[in-house]
Amino acid sequence: MNRKILSLISLAMLACRNDIPQGSVSDGGAKDAALSPVDASTSGEFIQSTVAAMRQGPSGNYQLTDVVVIAVGPSTKSAKLWLQDPAGGDFSAMMAQCSSSSTSHKCTQSDAVAALPVGQKVTIKGNFIKSSKTLSESFYIADSATTDSPVVDKGAGTAPAAKTVTLADLQRSANKSALWFQKVSLTLPETLVMYDWSPTEMGNTSFTKCSTFPGQTGFAMIPQSAGAQPTMACQNSSSQPTGQANPDAKEILFGTTFYKGFTVSSDCRCAPEHSNKVPQLNSTLSGAVSGLLLFDVPFMGTTGYQFLSPLADADAPITNTK
Repeated sequence: MNRKILSLISLAMLACRNDIPQGSVSDGGAKDAALSPVDASTSGEFIQSTVAAMRQGPSGNYQLTDVVVIAVGPSTKSAKLWLQDPAGGDFSAMMAQCSSSSTSHKCTQSDAVAALPVGQKVTIKGNFIKSSKTLSESFYIADSATTDSPVVDKGAGTAPAAKTVTLADLQRSANKSALWFQKVSLTLPETLVMYDWSPTEMGNTSFTKCSTFPGQTGFAMIPQSAGAQPTMACQNSSSQPTGQANPDAKEILFGTTFYKGFTVSSDCRCAPEHSNKVPQLNSTLSGAVSGLLLFDVPFMGTTGYQFLSPLADADAPITNTK
């Protein structure tokens, strides 16, 4: 039986197993020997696809050809790339992960992956897994130790323009899956004010120290017209205030995924250690805002949430931070 037939059989089997829960999908160039030309003769086990077709299809092994890097995470040991089809459109973007410490999806070329510059065109092979229960979607880059040419640098590309969205599209519960993982932008119709320094989904309940993992990975703001009562702001560097017990449906969650570029953080315990800017009760946000619209499921959780992760401070110019 040839490899093409085996590939199609594998895909059909995976289509029946696409409800595997994934847990958290959060969190962070030069050419490299790990980035080499695709050998078409050995790529038969990977279904060639666009990002959009893959995300709307079953779980399985895919090869994404000539997609564009639109963002790179800050970590080199657990590298993350955000990739998008050059034409853009619904479902056209995806996050690709490469972790050298992973036991289930080991990827030994994380340094090379993290070194890819934004705007680069790549061909990439990996395992796509999605869950209809939690709505999580994950793409794990194949390991160069076991797969021939899993990441190929194809030179400079052109990233699609940011998708213009509405304020309602960004609400926690909006779940605009067609827009997940791609860059979005809008001009705020009204000022946002601080609402929650400690959203439950974005907190680390097993926090021990900042060098291991942050205590809080995001915060919430809300339209001023909502008249919502904010939680307590950071009072010290030894405790985190209690979050909203029943969050207002109009809140917008902001993530610190790109913490090297976006330096605003509500992590009261870790912000001082990393020289982050902490939002205050009178902090506001207005004007043009942009970032990646991301989706995450808390570890061992069953319900996910979407949030906006600015790439730089200029993407979300929050005032009155300290």
